[in-house]
Amino acid sequence: MRRLAALLVLAALALPAAAQPDLADRLARALPDARVEEIAADPPFSRAFEIRLRQPVDHESPGGDAFEQRLFLFHRGADRPLVLETHGYAVGPRSRNDLGEVLGANHLLIEHRYYGESVPAGRPWRHLTLRQAAADYHRIAGLFRPLYPGPWVSTGRSKGGETALAYRRHYPDDVRATVAYVAPLILAREDPRIDRFLERAGGEACQDRLAAFQRAALTRRHELVPLLQAHADSTGAAFSIGWEAALEYAVLESPFSFWQWTDGDCAAIPAPDAPARALFDHLSGTSGWGLYSDAGIARYEPSFYQHMRELGYYGFVDHHVADLLRAVPRPTNEAFAPRGVDLAYDRRVVQDVLHWLDRHGDRVAYVYGERDPWTAAAVSPSGWTDALRLDVEGGNHAVEVGDLAPGQRHALCDALSRWLAVDQACAP
Repeated sequence: MRRLAALLVLAALALPAAAQPDLADRLARALPDARVEEIAADPPFSRAFEIRLRQPVDHESPGGDAFEQRLFLFHRGADRPLVLETHGYAVGPRSRNDLGEVLGANHLLIEHRYYGESVPAGRPWRHLTLRQAAADYHRIAGLFRPLYPGPWVSTGRSKGGETALAYRRHYPDDVRATVAYVAPLILAREDPRIDRFLERAGGEACQDRLAAFQRAALTRRHELVPLLQAHADSTGAAFSIGWEAALEYAVLESPFSFWQWTDGDCAAIPAPDAPARALFDHLSGTSGWGLYSDAGIARYEPSFYQHMRELGYYGFVDHHVADLLRAVPRPTNEAFAPRGVDLAYDRRVVQDVLHWLDRHGDRVAYVYGERDPWTAAAVSPSGWTDALRLDVEGGNHAVEVGDLAPGQRHALCDALSRWLAVDQACAP
C-alpha cells in the first residue's frame, strides 16, 4: 500500500499544474484526524502549515486516550528531500533548519509530546518515554510519506538529537539517514564523565578563575539577591523556590553553561572584586534565571522527568563551594522534576540505544562542539557501522554545518550523497 501511494503521488506530479490537487487538500486527505492551518511561508519555502495531529497517549493502546501533537510543515516541493526534525521541547513556527538548508529540503518540525501545546490531559507521566516519542514520529512518517516520496533524513539538536537517535533505533527504516547535532547519550542519572570534563576544561588557570567567581557570587549574595529581586520585578517572574536557592543553583550551573554557550574566553569571567552588577550579568549570560522561575520550572518539568527516569543528566561539581551553600546544601536536579511520581532511573533505556548504534547504526552523522560539556557523553561510531563523527574545533553547543572545517563539510556531504543515493546531496 505504501508503494502504491508513492506511485500515485509521482503520477500526480506528472500532471499539469492546473490538474494537480492543492497541497492543502492533499494534506487534509492524508491527515483525516488532524487540524491543518496554512500559515505564512518564509523563503525559500513556498507553503507552510501548522498541524495538530491526534495521537495516542499510549501507542500500545491506540484506542485509548489521545492528545493533539503540534507540528509544522515547510514545503519546497514534493520532489525534494524531507528533513524530519525531532525537537526535544516545545516548538514554534521556526522554518530554518541547518540540515534542511544544506539539503535544499522540505522541513517537518515536530513538538515533543508533553511539551508546549502537545500535552495529554492530566499528564500521565508513565507515557513520557523515548519509546512512545519514537512511536509518535513513526506514525507521523507513515502519514506524510505518500506526500513526500523522496529521501528522508531525520535530525535533532541536543535533547532533540537524543530523540532522533532513539527514533532511529526503534524504527531504523523510516529514514535513510540521521544527522544528530550535539546529542549526548548519558549513561547515569549523574554521569561522571561530565563532571570530569567540567573539572578540566580550560586548564588550571581558567578553573581557578571560575571557582573564584563562584565563591565571590555566593559570598556576596547580599549584593546579588537585590539585583535578582529587581530583575523579577521588571520581568514579572516569580521565584517560589526562594531568592537564595535560585542564586545558588545559578552559581552551581554557571561553569556548565559557560562552556556550553560562550566562546570560552576565561578572561571574560569577572574577578571576585568586580562590581556586583558584573557578577550578576555574568550569571544572567550563562546560567540565566529563567529555569529557576516558576514559569521555567513548569516549562522544563517534563524534561527533568525524562532525565531522572531515562535520559540521565549531570550533577553539580560543588566541592569547592560546599561550605557556602545555605539554601541548597545538597543540590540535585531532581528538585526540578515532578513531585509524587515514580522517578526510578532505568539505565537500560539509553544503553539499549547506544548498543544498537554501535552494532547497527549505519548512515548516522554525529556533530559535536569541542568545548561543549555534552560532548563528554558523545557517541563515537564503532568500526561495525557506516557512520561519521565530526567535532568542531572550539565549538560549543550551538555548532552547525557551517562551523565545520572545509574537509569535514566535504566528508559530511559525501556521506549524505552516498546514503541518500544521489549525485550531490548538499545544495550549492
